[in-house]
Amino acid sequence: MAPQTKQQSFSAIPPMTTPEKEESPFSAMAPPSEKPAQSSVPEKLYHTTLTIIDHNASTSGATRHPYILGTHTDLDSAKAWAQVALQESLNYSPSDFTKLVTQSDLPPYQDWPYGENIQVYALSPSGQEFLVGIMTKPNEDSLPHHSHTTEGEKRDQVPPHKTATCSGHGDLHYILQTKWDFKQAKGDKNSNAFQRTEVAGCCVPRKEAFQKAKQLLHRERERGMFAQYDERETGDEESEIDEKRWGRGSGWPFGDEVVVHAVGHGGECYEVAVKSVSGARRRRSKPSLETGEMGH
Repeated sequence: MAPQTKQQSFSAIPPMTTPEKEESPFSAMAPPSEKPAQSSVPEKLYHTTLTIIDHNASTSGATRHPYILGTHTDLDSAKAWAQVALQESLNYSPSDFTKLVTQSDLPPYQDWPYGENIQVYALSPSGQEFLVGIMTKPNEDSLPHHSHTTEGEKRDQVPPHKTATCSGHGDLHYILQTKWDFKQAKGDKNSNAFQRTEVAGCCVPRKEAFQKAKQLLHRERERGMFAQYDERETGDEESEIDEKRWGRGSGWPFGDEVVVHAVGHGGECYEVAVKSVSGARRRRSKPSLETGEMGH
């Protein structure tokens, strides 16, 4: 993995002691509410993101870990899922947090301090911060819309977060690109680093996601932009179980989800990872935290 640093985002992140603006590392902002997608192949996808900020994981400062918890084809369904994702996807309850606030419950006269795309903010007793947000991306792979309503069944009979999902959304693999630029550090301490994460694409076959991940920085590599470039070479791309076993036994130092790691001539770091909803559940669910099996 990239160096453990104190804040990471695709926009600069203030330290924890500055509560006015705590943004997700996912840079894309959710647009105003839109009507549900009518086409079987929607123009946009709405990814529900989870960012966990751990202030105790490294002596150099806080680290931020981005995940994806689902994909929808209209914004209202994505917002509905964001409200319940910590509970239904990761098995948390409100009592597990010392603070839990949602943007939808905010009075109209009160400012929301966590970023426009963040829907839920939670603080655990250990000091970990959980930010659930929405990232809007074009549907470049033409993934189809899937409605959970059946013939004769009304839309309001189905939970809002299930009314407009992306077909195969539970099996999607996401290509996440992250950049750390330490020259953009903010604050009085050098431990604050500038980090951004983008969803660079998604598809169902894991092997296809790995192939796309390996191609993502090739143009920059050919232009000589990197002082160091490391790329995984493995045949164990077919399943997450094989990938996890391979990562632990190969000496690959950057994490079992990371496919490409690069360092620019100015010291900036890049990672391209392949992640999934099931991987987020395995690494960040409440049972994993309790048994000490939490991954990164």
